[in-house]
Amino acid sequence: MNVTIHLGWWLAPAVVTAVAFVAAFVFIPKPQGGLFPDFGAAFICLMNLALAAIGSLLAWLIWALAS
Repeated sequence: MNVTIHLGWWLAPAVVTAVAFVAAFVFIPKPQGGLFPDFGAAFICLMNLALAAIGSLLAWLIWALAS
């Protein structure tokens, strides 16, 4: 196995991580104006970040098991 294959295998989960967190950032809901804080938007934002973290961890786990 040469350096190119190692680099390619290392980049795959890194790209999955970057894409997951960029998607979580893009889909942050815009808070609505009002008297009370928008807890729904905060909850959805936390769910997006949790899903991105899970996707990232799965990508790295698959990478570690496949190496």
